[in-house]
Amino acid sequence: MLRRLLRGRRPVDELGLREGGRFRPCSRDNHACSQSDDPRYRVEPIAFLEGEDGDATRARLLDVIGRWPRARVVTAEGDYLHVEDRTFVGFVDDLELHVNRELRVVEVHSASRLGHSDLGCNRKRVERLREGMRSA
Repeated sequence: MLRRLLRGRRPVDELGLREGGRFRPCSRDNHACSQSDDPRYRVEPIAFLEGEDGDATRARLLDVIGRWPRARVVTAEGDYLHVEDRTFVGFVDDLELHVNRELRVVEVHSASRLGHSDLGCNRKRVERLREGMRSA
């Protein structure tokens, strides 16, 4: 029962890319997003490696996330990925990724399902992914 409460409800209507390849806007202090103009939420997108194309970057993303012990890829459609990542305590957060081939970056949006603050957890998740992509 407690596990189900910590999981929260999957925000189906809020997930995915909007017009123009944009994620939903951040509205609480439990988000981190490369497309936000607000410094409270803003993180840098993850750059492609030199000489790497979108297919290789997407494959590397899946490889890195596949090594995370509490992560599960829910959607992998084209250049969009949705990952559920469970925190150590058991909360489920949503990580969305968009391989932007034109800009040669991975746009990221990481958000907690519950609460108003994440104590920096989503920002740390994005930086862990960035480091994993560099060393993969």
